[in-house]
Amino acid sequence: MRRLPHRYWTWLGRTLHLTRGGRVLFTVVAALGLVGVVGDDTTGGVDGPNLAAILGFYVLLLTLLAVLGLDWMFRAVHSGARRL
Repeated sequence: MRRLPHRYWTWLGRTLHLTRGGRVLFTVVAALGLVGVVGDDTTGGVDGPNLAAILGFYVLLLTLLAVLGLDWMFRAVHSGARRL
């Protein structure tokens, strides 16, 4: 169990190719999204998914895609600045 955070951190670096800042941002956004989904599920009705839950999922997805895009952009800028 002690190795799980290390494996997660390594997975983010190797699979998603995220920098340290990107890993932190990804983890924070994923945790906030999970808290939002659990909170909405506990306060939601029996009628099925409501609009807030569906929109929350898409906002989380778009935020994660923005994190990946920004990480890629900063990586490109950093490598370009290194070449100068």
